[in-house]
Amino acid sequence: MNIYRRQQVLERGFTLIEFLLVVSIMGIMLSVILPRALRAGHEAKFSQIRQDASEIGSYVTQWGQRQTEAQSHRGNYTVRDFFLAELDADRLGYVSTPLIHKYTGNEAFKGVGETIPATTTPRNPFNEVSYFKAENDDQVVPSKKPGLLYFVSVLDGEEEAAHRLFYFIITGDDGKWFGDMDKSDPSGIRRGVFVGRYSETNMPEITEKGGLDAYKKK
Repeated sequence: MNIYRRQQVLERGFTLIEFLLVVSIMGIMLSVILPRALRAGHEAKFSQIRQDASEIGSYVTQWGQRQTEAQSHRGNYTVRDFFLAELDADRLGYVSTPLIHKYTGNEAFKGVGETIPATTTPRNPFNEVSYFKAENDDQVVPSKKPGLLYFVSVLDGEEEAAHRLFYFIITGDDGKWFGDMDKSDPSGIRRGVFVGRYSETNMPEITEKGGLDAYKKK
């Protein structure tokens, strides 16, 4: 090809068919890459939430230990009791609201949130708000808000060998629990993020109140 002919080809540019072909190829590439990128971002957010739940779980335990240390000499409540029970304020020396069956955005978790330095407080990646703010609470269970942490427990073992396990389970972005977690199913609870394990031996009588486990000291 001589120089003149080569220049003609270069100056000719794209034909309509060539242009449409390029657009089609780009469209196909985007249809493959974009969903994968969105799924990767989605999975990364829930991975971050699991890490946050584990971190918050350690602060929940610290909060429970501080509660036991602050009770009056008349109180003999355990960390487990603070998680689960409406405790006798006269014996305890102050009012304590149980954490069980609540989102971390609930007022009951205020004390837990105060144990975390403000500069390191984890935020829900779906709304970029602290897990301890009202935006991450809801009356609906499971909430349609994604990334909320809900505190639950399940009994492990029977009679004298029994222990109570505590977990955080996570709301998905479809109005259901994430990753087959489920507050009403022991297996679904165990798919959550583990928080703690406490002996159930010689514990108070278990009663049902408002659909929650209520524990009363005698």
